[in-house]
Amino acid sequence: MICCLSDLPAITTLILALYIAQSLQLKHSTKTAYLDSFNKEQIDYINNNQNYKLENCSAEQIFIFLRHGSRYPNSKYVHKTSDFLDKVRQLRANQKKSANLTYSAAIDDVIVTFDDKPSHGLSELGALEMQQIALRFKKRFPNLFSRENALDSIDIVSSDRDRCIDSGRNFVFGLFGKNSELSNLLINKFVINNTLIRYFDQCHQYIEKIKNKKNSLPNLANFMNGPEMIKLLEEFKSRNRIQELDFRTKILITIFGLCGIEHAHRMKTNWCKLFEGDSELEILSYYSDLKDFWIKSYGNELNYQIVQYLYQDLFANFDLSLKNDSKKKKVLLRFGHAENIIPLLSVLNLFRDPYQLTHDKFSQVKDRYFKTAVMSPFASNLAFVLHKCNNTIEPFRIKILVNEMPLEMLHTGRVECSFESKSECSYSKFSSMLKNFLEIDLDTNCAVRNLENEL
Repeated sequence: MICCLSDLPAITTLILALYIAQSLQLKHSTKTAYLDSFNKEQIDYINNNQNYKLENCSAEQIFIFLRHGSRYPNSKYVHKTSDFLDKVRQLRANQKKSANLTYSAAIDDVIVTFDDKPSHGLSELGALEMQQIALRFKKRFPNLFSRENALDSIDIVSSDRDRCIDSGRNFVFGLFGKNSELSNLLINKFVINNTLIRYFDQCHQYIEKIKNKKNSLPNLANFMNGPEMIKLLEEFKSRNRIQELDFRTKILITIFGLCGIEHAHRMKTNWCKLFEGDSELEILSYYSDLKDFWIKSYGNELNYQIVQYLYQDLFANFDLSLKNDSKKKKVLLRFGHAENIIPLLSVLNLFRDPYQLTHDKFSQVKDRYFKTAVMSPFASNLAFVLHKCNNTIEPFRIKILVNEMPLEMLHTGRVECSFESKSECSYSKFSSMLKNFLEIDLDTNCAVRNLENEL
């Protein structure tokens, strides 16, 4: 096993930030480590608690949705690449036997990685990401994350996947310590709710018309078999001297995924060395973004309608503050997946370009808003902070933070209800903006809606 980033519980945010600042450009899509998606200005911003204060306002509640932290790959990735390497080695043996030729290329030095790690399991880096994010939020909003009455004021819901549950555990460790009694008591109060977090697994129309047909969706199929990918495949085969092997572009996507996870964990260059510079990574990154556009975001309305329950959850809890209800929870933490984060952002029309991503736009849209390495890296998060303000006609205001940053710090666009600051809305305008979305009959759409014409 190649040595990787591990055993880092004592590393501070600053040290980790400096370490990760040496990264490549954002070319690894949703397999990007959290702080890899930040530039230096953004890192400085999130480490200055003064940036989060609203004048004449106090934070009343916070709702944070978090994607799980950096993880190990799906075991299917490991098995596919292991089988692929076996075929390469068999080809090398045949080449030597038939023509007494001994070829050497980058692929001959590649080894199987992550075969000793749990499939999809949260890594040490992922645990650290969660602990550090929690600590920063606690410092910004100490009145909300106080130890006093924490058991009654913090509400935590997760999907049933281990990487999400472990992310929640490590977030709590970041708040109150790994070995504290309070942390253990909070963890024991976790709620597992797949209907809330993983409704994309329960929406039949989404599964049948979109998710299960993703490989045949026209834009994905056309790009996979288009000129950029075919040229990449040919050059990949040629420089690795494996032209005789019969494989298609799909294996490149698998290798790209492993490359991203290896890079996130700062492992010795292995799978990534099979790609020729940033230009090839950009092609594969565009395919990944294209896929997420069409199956998780603006490519179809149902893609983001399926997070309606999460927004209903947010409003149901924030409404308790407006009513001054003593039952309200100050902190609402939800742990899930990229399949949540990307749709949640899409509901707000964030990272939306004035055009659709299509198979023939690769060279034209390199400066696009829709880049999942920024939108949904590992540990990505979307926070809504409800403030009560003095000297205003409408006392309740929402502050929106994407990956701990206000929208003006990101290439996102702005929400319709915002004030001069792109990230702030009055509560009434924010709820009005989402009124039609919240009234969609999601159960009916998931059960009977015919989407054939939209695809």
